[in-house]
Formats: sequence, structure tokens, C-alpha cells
Amino acid sequence: MNQDMLNYNDKRDFDYCNRGYINMEYPSKITKIVINENNVKNVVTIWDCDNYRFIPNVYDPAKTPNTVDKSLWRQACLNNIRGWFKVCDGVYQFRGYDMANLTLIETDAGVVVIDCTTVKETAEKALELYRNYTKKPFKVAAVMITHTHTDHYGGIEGVTGGDSTIPVYAPENFTTEAALENVIVGDAMSRRSTYMYGTFLNPKVDSHVDSGLGKALEKGGSVGFAKPTQTVVPVNYRNLGGTVYEEQEIVIGGIRFEFMLCPHTEAPAEMTVYIHGKEVMVGAEILNHTLHNALTPRGAEVRDIRLWWKAIDKLLAKHPGVMVICNTHHWPIWVNDEAGKPYPGENRCREFLEQQRDTYKYLHDQTVRLINKGYTMLEIAAEFDKANFLPDLLKAQWHNRGYYGTISHDVRAIYQKYLGWYDMNPANLNPLPPEQTARRYMDEIGEDQAYRLIKSTLQKDIKQYEEDYRFAAEIGKHLVFSNPSTLNRELLSRLYQQMGFTCEAGTWRDMYLTGAAELLKNGPLANMAGTANPAILNTIDNELYFDYVASRVIGPMAIQYPQDFAITMMGEATVYASVKNGVLNYHGKAIAGAIPFTTSRAVFTQLVMGTRTAESAWGNGLTGKETDKKTIL
Repeated sequence: MNQDMLNYNDKRDFDYCNRGYINMEYPSKITKIVINENNVKNVVTIWDCDNYRFIPNVYDPAKTPNTVDKSLWRQACLNNIRGWFKVCDGVYQFRGYDMANLTLIETDAGVVVIDCTTVKETAEKALELYRNYTKKPFKVAAVMITHTHTDHYGGIEGVTGGDSTIPVYAPENFTTEAALENVIVGDAMSRRSTYMYGTFLNPKVDSHVDSGLGKALEKGGSVGFAKPTQTVVPVNYRNLGGTVYEEQEIVIGGIRFEFMLCPHTEAPAEMTVYIHGKEVMVGAEILNHTLHNALTPRGAEVRDIRLWWKAIDKLLAKHPGVMVICNTHHWPIWVNDEAGKPYPGENRCREFLEQQRDTYKYLHDQTVRLINKGYTMLEIAAEFDKANFLPDLLKAQWHNRGYYGTISHDVRAIYQKYLGWYDMNPANLNPLPPEQTARRYMDEIGEDQAYRLIKSTLQKDIKQYEEDYRFAAEIGKHLVFSNPSTLNRELLSRLYQQMGFTCEAGTWRDMYLTGAAELLKNGPLANMAGTANPAILNTIDNELYFDYVASRVIGPMAIQYPQDFAITMMGEATVYASVKNGVLNYHGKAIAGAIPFTTSRAVFTQLVMGTRTAESAWGNGLTGKETDKKTIL
């Protein structure tokens, strides 16, 4: 996106980002202790601030490295400002040690924590630092989880310490939606995430610099999960029990909180939190200092941009007196300066809300207009690239730039939301898979011609010949699919690298540079565990649990071995599972002749996830009739 209208002399974001900084000693690393099978303790670093020492906390556009987009470098500098910050009296944020923030509110009953970061170790360190700052003990009075993404709930054990009596507030359908998004296709999502976040790129100017939404993901921490004790439901629900109605104020230690549900916006289950008396709005992840994703590259359901802008509009109407917008990523925005006087110009919180709302509304409305004129998704994305198509709020406002989501991807996602992937071109009804397509392309144009085209493109200035680079990448993928020789992989790697260096989106940069690195290595940079962590699997109900189990069945093999099982997990009702026609069906009705075995949910989860063999589990949490042992194993 054109950057001509950006005001690089505007320092307001840096003022906001540094405001309220609490000066104390901070760790450069966050670690965890891992005990291996020989009972040897190893210290593993899951977050290392030293990796980003090359990025300054102040910004000078003239000193932007030539391998990083100038606008992205500014965002990287902002996301490099880390520590504890005082937002206002009694409200604090822990920022920059994780992709997401931890927000803490002091009450007479203890502290209320809104979102818990991604892993236990980071959340523990946050509370330890807060304790060092206050120099007095405290207890956690409640936890509020805004939505179903792991970087907001995964660190909950570091906040609660495993205390199940601490109330946990979350939006309606939280557990189900968290499982559907992070469990069912967790293996694929994990792999895709390594591309999107540049997980295994070396942090430096010619590689990973920022993820747009935050600096980076932690590596190797302990992801947890806790089933909510208090579910926030729509106000028109009645007599459900154990619930809190949205728009109903709840009081914890003298502080009044109010929730607003915004499902199917940035997450399938999401809510904002408003702190009355302090007039602080925690806008979950529907408000950010970046354009967000209508469909995240890591994979998820398409998000409803129509509902997204409506939710922001509702926040505007509900809370006209908001004084601080304090979100779960990035830095806050205030109406008044630290002396209590209004900042010059418009009410900055209201201005921010209006601009974020109108950004998503413009993307939605104009995409739908072009859909109805017969444009395909790629043609619509190209229209948004044309001069004078975008309003100033999408060109000149830093918080609407595409550091994390992009206009190109968002308009394609809106198209998919309404019409699906098919563009009505008959050639796209049943295309060949990539390797066959690549082979046919190379048969027609020849490898030598493809190689020369890519090599000549690399001699051009990418800023002037972006279209040439995009076309060369298209030819390059066919070249490598057809013949993944070292020479061909190195050539395409160089092309991807140059394309990554010019990206304003941290996510696009990461994906290009990860692709470039994997071409050189001729394989994944590293293996990564799936997002289907046992903490969720051990919490969800049996129906969703066995939906996941069924998705792990190898159909062609199961066709050959039909069998019925009676699975009793300790403390739960027996589930009768029938493997027939290559699928696993399950129900509570007894099946005559079903092979019985008993296990614990934890052990069975390990078996299903493939982290433990049936042989090792036999007699250690998995039992059954000795005569049925061979069939069970």
C-alpha cells in the first residue's frame, strides 16, 4: 500500500507507548525448567529480549535498514518497548514479553487479570514483577479472558497457580470455540503459524523483525487452559444458571466491570470489558494499532467483517465517556495527557474508534459492491490497489496500516465469506494439483526459460517492478515443484527474500522469508508441536473430544479393521465407539461384543495425540482384558 501520506514526524504513538513506564529491573530472558527422561534438569529459554537488541526503542526513518520496509520498522520499534506500565490509577499493563498483553486492575478484593499471555512462565513472571513493584502480597480475585486465541488464555496457570476457586469469566461458547479453532486442525495450524510468525527465523534485520500485532511468539512455554466458571451470555438469555449477562455490571472489590459480547468478529467467541469509574475500555482484539485479518493466514474460520464494524459502532454508542482505550495488543490511547488536560484536537479515543470502525466498514461495503458488479476476489484486491480508491483513513492513519492483516487478504476473505472460493471460471472447477500443474508448465515453457525469467527479474528494482516479481514467483513455484534442484531452490529463495524485504506486513515478510529459508534447507526449519494441547482436550465434553479422536482415524487402514470398543475413562460414562466403513462413530448405547478397556482421559489423550505408545501405556493407565490386549494395542 502506498505510504506517501504517512506522517513520519508524528510521535504520538511513541508518547503513548512510553507513557506510565514503571522503571525497575526487568529480565532479559524468561525461562522454564524441563526435566528429561533421565531426570536431568535443563533450562529452556522461551523468550529472549536480547534477540531484538538490534531494534531501537526510538524511531528515525532515515536509519531504517535497507532490508526492512520503513513503515514496518516503525512498528517494530514501537513493539520493542516493553515492561510494566501504569495506564491510570489502579490499572496496569504488562507488554512486550509476549505477543499479547496482560492487563491488571487493583480492587479491594485483590487484582483482576484480563488476559493471561500465551504461556504459564510469562504470566508468572508478570505477576512476580508486579509483586516486586508493589512490595506487598496480593491475591487474584478474578480472571477475565476476552476471547478464544491461545495468546490470551494459555498463561492462565501462571495467574491462578492452579487455584480452581478463582472465578474465570469468558464469553459464551468459549470452551467449544477454543477447541474447534485450536484442536481439530491443530497440527496444520501449528505448521502454518511458523510461517506467519517467522517462528524459526533468526531475529535480525535481514530476517524476523516484528509480527505487526506484537514482537513475536514465545517458544516452548507451557500452554494451559481453564474452563470458565462464569460465562457471559446475551442479556435475553434467562434461567441458565452460572452465567453473567452482557451489559450487566458486576462488582469485584468495589470496581464495576461490564462486558459486551462480539462473537464472530476477530474470534468466534469474544467480548470487551469496560471498567466503570475509571472509564477504561479493554477492546479485546477488535481494536488494534494495525489492520487485522478477516482470515488469518495461520488458518481459522473466516471472520465476519460486517459484525466487526457493528461491534465497534456499538462500543461508540455505549461508552461515549471512555477516557482510555486499553487493548489486549499494543499500547493504550488516552483522551487526556498525564497532567489531566485534553490532548489537542479531537477526542482521541472517539477518533480512534470511528476510524477503526470505518476501516472495516469500507473494506466490507466496497468489496460487496464489487462482488455484485461481477468482480472476482483477485480482481477486487487489485481495485483496492488503484490510486484514489482508498480513503485517507486507510492511507494516512498508522493504526490502519497492514502490519498484521492486509487489505489484499481481507477483501478476499470477505469474498470467501459470502461466495466461497470458486470464482465461476470453469477452468478453476477442477484444477490439477500443484506438482502435476508444475510439470505441465515446465513441459510447455521449459526450465531454462523459467530460470532465465526469474534471474532477470532479480536484476530489477522490486519497488518499480513489483508485478514482475509477483509473476516470477508464480513461475518459480512451478519450476521448483517440477524440479526441486539446489539451483532452482536457491534462485526462488533469492526471489522470496527480496519480496519479503519490501513488505509492510510483518506477517507477509515472515512468510516470504520462511519460505526462502526452507528452500535453502530443503525442508522445515524445525518441527513444532500442534496447537491441540492436552489442557484443552482434558477439559472439553465427550462429544467434542470424540469428534477430535475420530479426525485422527486413518480411514484406509480403518476400513480393513472394523471393530467396536467400550471406552471407559475414569470418572466418566462409558463411550461405545464403532469403527466401520473407515469412520469412528460414538454414542452411549451399549454395543454387544464391544471390546472393553479402561483408561484415564490424560493417558487416552496422549495415545490419540501420538505422544505415547499403547505398549508403554498398558498397565500404566490403560487396562483391559488380557485376551483383548492385542486388538486394543
